[in-house]
Amino acid sequence: MQAMNLVGSPAERTKLQDAIAHAETLERKAEKSGDAQDFVAASTAYGNAAYLAHNVGISSDRPKDERDRAYQLGVSLNKLSDKCKKRSDEIIRAGYTARRAKWSERETLDRSGHPPDSLNVLDEHSGFTAVTMPRSWASHLREEYRAGKYLSRHHTRSSIGGQTIWRPSSWLKKGTTGRLVDHAPNSFFQTNDDVTVAIYKVPGYPNPVAVWFDNKTGKRIA
Repeated sequence: MQAMNLVGSPAERTKLQDAIAHAETLERKAEKSGDAQDFVAASTAYGNAAYLAHNVGISSDRPKDERDRAYQLGVSLNKLSDKCKKRSDEIIRAGYTARRAKWSERETLDRSGHPPDSLNVLDEHSGFTAVTMPRSWASHLREEYRAGKYLSRHHTRSSIGGQTIWRPSSWLKKGTTGRLVDHAPNSFFQTNDDVTVAIYKVPGYPNPVAVWFDNKTGKRIA
């Protein structure tokens, strides 16, 4: 920022100049570290500087040209704030994508399309999907559930014969490794209709746990 663009009283100009210098220092730090939180800090600092500039711009006792300059300076500072926030979002998104790719390849279907006989049931969010008793009106499904039949099979599409609920890892008191008890290769997950659903039992946890794999890639999707 050029000093000539600063407006206001001497005290206001000094405060604004310090705020801009602080934001620029934080942005340089962020560029060097590549850390998303550093870019958030720079974004906040630029936003604070923009606020100071706009306060000068809305002062009715100032000449119009000064108010306009202050307003334009505030706009420029807000754009710098947005740029830093966007950079932070990009870094977070890239990290998430990398973590998801690594997680999805941790356990995969084998070449014949069979799920692992045992796996870590935790998903990418460090939780798992429990399969609970079907609703009371689904009496036949409740009977099958009690008999250990957790999948509702059909020649065109198979589904889970119960209710699903996400739970955090803290619910698993005796480890997160599950043993495969059943699976169906013709299931679905959200909009994906080419999915293998697998049911695992985890020691110490009363309900079965559902896991889904993409049949095309063999990678786990949930």
